[in-house]
Amino acid sequence: MSWHWVDTCELTFVRLGALAVREALACVAEDREPQLIETKVRLMF
Repeated sequence: MSWHWVDTCELTFVRLGALAVREALACVAEDREPQLIETKVRLMF
């Protein structure tokens, strides 16, 4: 996902941050390297 002035908002960053934290915690718990997180973020206005 790339940043864009029009369609990137705080909620998107919060959700992606939560996914990153979940992956980091899973890596520690499972003793493994981080994996790429594929997402399709939908913004509803």
